[in-house]
Amino acid sequence: MIAVTSCGGQAQMTDYRVYVMGNDGHIANAILLDCVNDNAAIESAKQLVNRRDLELWQRGRLIAKFDRTPE
Repeated sequence: MIAVTSCGGQAQMTDYRVYVMGNDGHIANAILLDCVNDNAAIESAKQLVNRRDLELWQRGRLIAKFDRTPE
């Protein structure tokens, strides 16, 4: 499943992907983000951290990794 969300203002948007990692270390889901810059994408991705590890990417560039919140 891929969801799309937007963050930032009305400036030119840049495509980012948040990969939700499964317990096996493989991608379980992807969320597309349209954000104005890395900082906006990072802040948006932080809101998605739950019980799964996340990775934030812009094309082939890893921006950040986020560890799951404890249960």
